[in-house]
Amino acid sequence: MNIRRLYALFIISAICCATAIAATVVTICGDRYVCYTAVEKSSLHRVGRALNVSPEVVLRYNPWAEEGLAKGQTVLVPADKSMIPPVSQADYPSGVPMTYTLGPDENIYTVAQRFDASVEALIAANSSIPPANYEAGVTVTVLPRSATPFTVERKAVSFERYKLQNGDSFYMLAKKNGISESDIMAANPGIEQLKKGKYILIPRVAATTVTASAGMLSENELRNYYGQRIDALYAAAHPAKLKKKSDGNNIAIVLPFQLNKPQPPRQALLYTDFYKGFLIALDSIQRRGDAPRLNLTVLDTEHNLNVTDSLLATGTLDNMDVIIAPLEPKQLERIVNYGAEHDIAVLNCFATKNDDHLVKSNVIQANVPMPMMTAGVVNWVVETMPERSIIYVTDSGVEDAEAFTTLRDNFALTGIETLTIDIGSNELNFSELSLQMLPGSQYLIVPSNGSRSLLKHILPAIKKAKQERYDCEVQLLGYPEYVTYLKDFQTELQDVDTFMFSRFFNSNGYRTRDIEFYYSKWFNGSMLLSYPNMVLYGFDTAMCLMSAFNEGDSLVDHTELVSGIQTPFRFKPAGDDSGSGYVNDAICIVHFTPAHTIETIVR
Repeated sequence: MNIRRLYALFIISAICCATAIAATVVTICGDRYVCYTAVEKSSLHRVGRALNVSPEVVLRYNPWAEEGLAKGQTVLVPADKSMIPPVSQADYPSGVPMTYTLGPDENIYTVAQRFDASVEALIAANSSIPPANYEAGVTVTVLPRSATPFTVERKAVSFERYKLQNGDSFYMLAKKNGISESDIMAANPGIEQLKKGKYILIPRVAATTVTASAGMLSENELRNYYGQRIDALYAAAHPAKLKKKSDGNNIAIVLPFQLNKPQPPRQALLYTDFYKGFLIALDSIQRRGDAPRLNLTVLDTEHNLNVTDSLLATGTLDNMDVIIAPLEPKQLERIVNYGAEHDIAVLNCFATKNDDHLVKSNVIQANVPMPMMTAGVVNWVVETMPERSIIYVTDSGVEDAEAFTTLRDNFALTGIETLTIDIGSNELNFSELSLQMLPGSQYLIVPSNGSRSLLKHILPAIKKAKQERYDCEVQLLGYPEYVTYLKDFQTELQDVDTFMFSRFFNSNGYRTRDIEFYYSKWFNGSMLLSYPNMVLYGFDTAMCLMSAFNEGDSLVDHTELVSGIQTPFRFKPAGDDSGSGYVNDAICIVHFTPAHTIETIVR
């Protein structure tokens, strides 16, 4: 039976049904609705049975009808059942594979609905059946109730009951409510004149987002969410296997770029900038002519665990040497476990507080953990400033930062003399500071956090100490956050002789300007402002990987320092046993000198 004949039969059956239950089919806001007028007092259940929908659907579109309908009152519900989420799922055993033969008018989305199974899992389990071939008579493998919730955009339509006032017209009501006159008229068939005191229905349309699994969404919502990319998901289920090692090194960037959204969130755009920086690095290396061959695979997880699981299930990543994984904990966990099963290194470039590298031998932590960074800073102070005493400046009203706590604990182990000045929420008093400073001594001032507020409160007194206590040497130890304050405080930080520690620092030299040039040339825009700069982070990461591969090493075997434009890398074992992974221990110590220069020391 052809599509036109099916559609004609559908229209005829809808009209017949409408006649039987005193209903008409109208088009409102681009969608078709059954407009039902109660011929006697009716309950939501009775109306639902008449329209072949649940009472919840009646109430969702007509929230005013909760108490039932009087004779002559009208409700509207979608005529297209693919717009309506299913009421409930069949009670199939969760996670137990089974087979199912599709019936008439069923497709991949209705199967996902029926069993609350992810579309990705259906594709992965039925790789010989393209999504377009899910039709009556086809038997598929299903994993019931296995879908993970995800977020979709929904056009929320409801019909508000409105009591007419003097002077109301279809035109005025349409203008007042921001909808078309024809939509109001369609929602109220048979009403030609508006009389004060009578009721009509006003369509309300709003965009909203809902988080739900496949079994809670309508067929249309699933169809709109997957769109044309469903064919790409199916294509990914049949990857051409890469030849590991023999044809170069295989790297995968698996991040939630969220290309399925017309306006991806900022985090997705930052991931995209990371990828663009990675590409610029690969191009610059390839143009040198001596670079090792690199096979790059880039996948979009869409910030959706279902998508992540399906990508991992296809086998596309089985032969990777390194996978660059996202920040999101659940996605990172999935990829780390997958890497462990397939002997693949997972490079964690984004999750700073993740400790997988301590217990997973395949995990490489690119961000120096805070305890390791502060321990490195303390060792540097001991080596380069052995005569310094430490002055802690604390705010008793604010909890100490993690970095400060670990700094203080590490300094306590060195035997360096320390003292504390608590300023509360006030400014540091120069006289109080000066009383603590002995002639001929050297002091390093360490604030209890890296906040803008505390920095602002201590700078004037330290600057005055530099000017008036010429018999002492005073310097400030600054936090990574200070880099975001440079626009306002760089001169003051230089005046007081500041050493700032960080995982990243970019001096905006000629190499940065080169990257900016290529970014503008290739991508027709400017890099997003962020800390760290994600384009430079992607560039430095690619350069580190290529440096290791160029020498025939795996990433973890390449223990030499790689000083990037913004990020230094030097990997070492994260623990003493074979069950731990690797960690980057290279840190930046940035010196803002009184000569108003900036020097970067990589430790």
